[in-house]
Amino acid sequence: MSAKKQIIIVIMVFIVVAVGLIFIIGGKGGTSTEKSLEEAKAFYDMYDYDKAVAIYNDLLSDQKDCADAYIGLADAYVAKGNIEKAMEILERGLENSDDPRIPEMIDELSPEYAEAEKNKEEDVLITDEMISEETDIIPESDMPEMPETTVPAETSVTESIPPETTATTTIIETTQPPQQTAAPAPVVTAAPVTTAAPVTTSATTAKPTIEVPNFIGMDKDEAVKLAKSLKININTKSDKNDTYANNVVYYQSSRAGTMVSEKDQVDVYVCINDTKQVTEDDLKLKAFYDAALNWGNNNTDRVKSVVLNEKNSSVTIKASSTKKFVIDETVAAAFAECNNASLVVTSSSLSITINSSSVTGKGKIDLSADVFGNEKRITLDMKASGSLNCTALVTLSDCSISSSDLGGMTLYYSNRKTGDVTTNSNGKPVITVSDGGQYIIH
Repeated sequence: MSAKKQIIIVIMVFIVVAVGLIFIIGGKGGTSTEKSLEEAKAFYDMYDYDKAVAIYNDLLSDQKDCADAYIGLADAYVAKGNIEKAMEILERGLENSDDPRIPEMIDELSPEYAEAEKNKEEDVLITDEMISEETDIIPESDMPEMPETTVPAETSVTESIPPETTATTTIIETTQPPQQTAAPAPVVTAAPVTTAAPVTTSATTAKPTIEVPNFIGMDKDEAVKLAKSLKININTKSDKNDTYANNVVYYQSSRAGTMVSEKDQVDVYVCINDTKQVTEDDLKLKAFYDAALNWGNNNTDRVKSVVLNEKNSSVTIKASSTKKFVIDETVAAAFAECNNASLVVTSSSLSITINSSSVTGKGKIDLSADVFGNEKRITLDMKASGSLNCTALVTLSDCSISSSDLGGMTLYYSNRKTGDVTTNSNGKPVITVSDGGQYIIH
């Protein structure tokens, strides 16, 4: 074969390989958010909930504000019968997204969650009573003698501890925990020790029935609150780490998804980051959150939860109902001191968003409101007398008017036109109010 033909063959082979690589690389291109959501929904529809959960989790690891992923993931856990996990996912979604569908779904699942918790407590009570009945009826004198067992003379105990983290350390949340070193094993001397075999009593070893959530990336107070709600025995430790913001969890001893019992201890390491300076605005936002949290804890009949989102400089108060909802003057005063912070009050019927710069007074803020109507006319009744002392953006969550009809509607106050109705991305009507009284949309 001539040299010329050999060169031509080599060139043709090179072209074929190059074209093949182009197709292979093209086939491995990134999947869009929409395709990921469609793929997860397809697995959900085929009852393959575990694969749907995996896809939603992968999507949320890159896009923490994707409301569709939070809702889909919660649906998957509901289908798996884990209402508690679904509520946990939705609470996390509430912190990272202002999509009104999330609080709506929380309201829908709340009765089921309460019933599941009640059944869980009853099951534990029944189990304890059965164990007590089985073990207490055996007199101690009738217990057979148990043979003595011999413990080896030398035992080594190795305990993993996280090392000091320097400014150059890279932390990977899901796959690479901090490097660990072994503590020196204690020296054991003396002869073998004999111990009597344990006697069976009514006390039993707790079974691992609690799924550990992903604490990494959470604020310390947020992680402690979540652990308490799940009855996880959490132990917080602090260590310097320049990768994460100050007071944020960057490592946990038990990975997310691990099953533990109430007696098992889960260590979480909180970042001390000297490079992030705490600003005056940070302190004012924290003071506002503390005031709102304290007020919410004292009014649990009206307030379901109070959540701080430092990233968005916002505090969200989840209300049982806004039909009679007045923000205490202490909370309002702390809010007025903030610079460009947001207060969000949500309920099943509507959500009200206020920017601190719009607050005109430091008295109580009356957000009492009721909404009712039909397909042609919606009435929003702001029950305050006079000015609200702020400008409020009101989003109606359960509006019965279709999105296509909202575009041509107008907002009226005291029989005069005050503006047009706008809609958010979910087709919900959004109006701006600053005074008490009735607002009509038609």
